[in-house]
Amino acid sequence: MNFRRKRRIPPEISMTSMVDVVLLLLFFFMSCSTFSRQTEVKINLPEADSEAATDYPNSVILSIDADGNYYLQGSDGLTHELVNKKKSIP
Repeated sequence: MNFRRKRRIPPEISMTSMVDVVLLLLFFFMSCSTFSRQTEVKINLPEADSEAATDYPNSVILSIDADGNYYLQGSDGLTHELVNKKKSIP
């Protein structure tokens, strides 16, 4: 008869599968949950009392042609060419 005791291997608990399951549950609950909006602020915006202005007395019109020259139309109604840098071709 063999009365020797066999060596027992100490039990080990693998935590990797438990961590995987917990992370999957966390992602599921975070994606399915709804968040309340308790930080909303109600703002009363002003309303316009009159019609929109159609005349712009201080308007300036800037034009650019195909060559890259700038032209400015001032309050006198005439178009004035602005100082343009000459483009040097390498």
